[in-house]
Amino acid sequence: MKWRRQAGISRPVFASLSNCSERTLATQEAKRRLALRENRNLTETRRLILALSEIMDPTQIGPWLNAKNEWFDGKTPLQIIQAGRIDQVWEMIYHTREGGYA
Repeated sequence: MKWRRQAGISRPVFASLSNCSERTLATQEAKRRLALRENRNLTETRRLILALSEIMDPTQIGPWLNAKNEWFDGKTPLQIIQAGRIDQVWEMIYHTREGGYA
């Protein structure tokens, strides 16, 4: 999808974030729409990307997901999400919006 590519997020990374297969994602993208109603993980991942685009340049989201981050004790945001701790990423987004994290 256009917004995924604009955020610099590859299909494999988005599939990993969404906990779905690349094939499923490719099929949905070929239809030119994601079946968000049918797939909660795709919906949640899209919301995360949109929230991140509010606090950083959307073209930097992909690289940011793969960069080690002090907020996450030196792990990458992608590692944190894959470990089932996406709430830490949402907490970082909240604090950034509120001006408590830069």
